[in-house]
Amino acid sequence: MRARLALLLLACGVNACALSTGGLTDRTELEGGIHDGAAIGWWSFGAEMRLTFTDSVVAHTPPRSGGLALLNALRKERAVLAQYFSAVSHCGKRVRFRGWVKTHRVGGWAGLWIRVDSEDRENIAYDDMADRAIRGTTDWTRYDVVIDVPEKATIVNVGIVLSGSGQVWLDTCSFEVVDATVDATGVYMQDRPRRWSFDLVDDAPTNLAFDDEFDAVIDGH
Repeated sequence: MRARLALLLLACGVNACALSTGGLTDRTELEGGIHDGAAIGWWSFGAEMRLTFTDSVVAHTPPRSGGLALLNALRKERAVLAQYFSAVSHCGKRVRFRGWVKTHRVGGWAGLWIRVDSEDRENIAYDDMADRAIRGTTDWTRYDVVIDVPEKATIVNVGIVLSGSGQVWLDTCSFEVVDATVDATGVYMQDRPRRWSFDLVDDAPTNLAFDDEFDAVIDGH
């Protein structure tokens, strides 16, 4: 029976690893009091069917949280809610991005996200919690990602990633320099080209608690 099913999938041109993951299928299954649009200072990129929102009902610290949802997404499809800022004052230091995360029917996985880019537009340090991913439905939980910022870094990116269908909220974030007693969770990478460029760069992250009103969705470059 299993052999017949496998043959049927192959005959239909379906990759079993890419099937929908049993998460959310339409907006009626979303939770909270969501407003379409990213919070001020945040932007999103990734899967075309992503929904970027702020939520005035589900929040770790009122008045609101920010989040992402993917509807009918395949296992390998992903989206990121993020912001970026200058790495100049953090070069040669260990930094920690911390945030409170809540999930609803995540069929793939989710995690805090941090990435460092060089002047040559290469990804040189990275962590997305893929090795300790958040799955399914979870209540508000605090997570950390910690990386060493190389001397040649120019941009730091922070946020949350959602892979596969589901809904994820992010709130009450912080970004700070930590000492060597705090273990790094991310890795230094061989230079990898990124797929977009940055225009205006702030000196520090902003609106980490999602206190500012929501804004129009800003897509990735």
